[in-house]
Amino acid sequence: KARDMVASGLDGLFNFQANTETMGALRDHYGIPTTGPNATTGPEVEAAMAVTALTSGVSRVASVRLATGLDTHYDEWTRDQGPTQQRGFAAVARMIEDLQNREYGSTGSTWLDHTILIGFSEFSRTAMLNASTGRDHSLTNAAFLAGGPIRGGQFIGRSSDVGMAPTTTHLTTGLYDPGGEVVRPEHIIRALLSDAGVSEDVADLRVDPLLALLA
Repeated sequence: KARDMVASGLDGLFNFQANTETMGALRDHYGIPTTGPNATTGPEVEAAMAVTALTSGVSRVASVRLATGLDTHYDEWTRDQGPTQQRGFAAVARMIEDLQNREYGSTGSTWLDHTILIGFSEFSRTAMLNASTGRDHSLTNAAFLAGGPIRGGQFIGRSSDVGMAPTTTHLTTGLYDPGGEVVRPEHIIRALLSDAGVSEDVADLRVDPLLALLA
């Protein structure tokens, strides 16, 4: 099977510098140049690789890193963080557009209807600037989800007015609720499993699903 995979020419799907109409359109969409270091690496290339892997059947799951170097505690934040995050979020937007413009088989639906995008950081940063005009680590984090069954256009949960700590959220409405729960990754995973038809806590996550995520 490994020999068959190597001989199948799958590498051609990711030859974004090929002189073809398809690859030219892909480069234009993602903003991939034809020369220089950004021609083969960077968030634009990683985003294109992820969508190509999904839509070509190479993989059902793809993980990409679209922004790096964000651990800035000093005033370099004012110079570096904005452009770096803007570039990463632009790559996410191009992924969503690409998936939305590709028909899923002959179903009349799009690949975005059948794909869930999840974006997160391994740690969060304070919303307030510190004494060095930078941002420090925080206990409160955020993630975004898009596509598939996700109900978009909403914010779920909030931070406290003092200390900006996580607060409790009603898992069905997504609103602040003193009797709710602090949302953790496990709640999101349970929601996605629930949408896939897995109603029992088979992964032993020990939380209920965050149903406010789902349309």
